[in-house]
Amino acid sequence: MARQTGPFFLDRTIGNICFYKVKGRYLVRQKSTLTGKRVKTNAAYKLTMIYAGMMSTSSKIASVVYKALPAHWKQFWMYRAFVGEAMEMLKEGRGAEETARILWERYAAEFAEGYEEITAFQHPAPVKKITSVSKSTLAPARRILRVDADGRLYETVSFRDEPAALGRASPVYLSSIFS
Repeated sequence: MARQTGPFFLDRTIGNICFYKVKGRYLVRQKSTLTGKRVKTNAAYKLTMIYAGMMSTSSKIASVVYKALPAHWKQFWMYRAFVGEAMEMLKEGRGAEETARILWERYAAEFAEGYEEITAFQHPAPVKKITSVSKSTLAPARRILRVDADGRLYETVSFRDEPAALGRASPVYLSSIFS
């Protein structure tokens, strides 16, 4: 790739020349002759299309599993992990139905119809130092996030000398938790 020099830097395609910026450096290259039609029809790209089909199948399987999870529990990284796991199973030679069944049993079976979700679950949040009333000292505190069955998120703050059951619960917004 050639570097752009001069007082003016371009970031566009002119004719068959592409001007672009990568990591703060301005570069130049010739426009590619590769087209989507060629990738889909040329025998040289047959394996690429096979893997594209496997990726399509694995993303559809992962979507079904991800949609079965409770809304307050879903995180997008889970979907990406399901896609990767399904892709590995398809590469091993397992069929789409078998892959879907395995992922369903592994991750979503407990959330199927008839599943009685508990009213609340809790897990520890990252520990932060919270200032005490005197503001002259920092009192270590334990923070616990609680999610009720309706998906509302609550934060409980419990200071070291205070039993966890006496912690003060207050609604909290996700943006304030990890700031």
